[in-house]
Formats: sequence, C-alpha cells, structure tokens
Amino acid sequence: MAHREGNFGWVTPEEESHRFINDRMRSFGTYLYGRRMYEVTSYWETAHTVPDQPDFMVECARIAGGGKRVFPDDVRADLELLEERRFANSVIFLRYGVCG
Repeated sequence: MAHREGNFGWVTPEEESHRFINDRMRSFGTYLYGRRMYEVTSYWETAHTVPDQPDFMVECARIAGGGKRVFPDDVRADLELLEERRFANSVIFLRYGVCG
C-alpha cells in the first residue's frame, strides 16, 4: 500500500476501488492488520468526520474505522495469497490467508 518512504500519497483514492473494497470489507468480522498497515489505515478511524467526503469514503470509514491491538510485536504468521485484483489507478487488492 505504501511506497518505499512509507507514504501512500502515490495513489489518489477513486470510486471504483473504494466501492470494491467496501463491498469486500462489509462481510468481514475481523480485520488483521500488521503494525505498518494499521498505522497507514488509522486515518479511517475519523475519516467520516471530514467535511464533504464522497459517500463511498464515508462508507469505508464506517466499515473499517476503529480497532484494537491484539497481538504483541513479536507474533508472526505465514501467509498465502488467496486473491488479487489490479485497478486502473495502480491500486492492487491482495487478500491473504494463514497457511496450514
């Protein structure tokens, strides 16, 4: 999601990828983020309060906003790629599952 320097401003959020992700996330009961992904996505905890947000952005904030830390820093898991989708704006959706 982020480029080499840790910034994800390289891509402008657009409606198609947001609506796709919103549709996928709506059915999830739990989101398991690594530390870095949590830091990058923490924006969504308050994004619904930003004035003049498009409806798909507000929806994303309501679906994904908030969370709590569960695992300590030293916990690791082996993952396998289950799904991949590429969008015209260079966003790539990757869904992983735990191996085994």
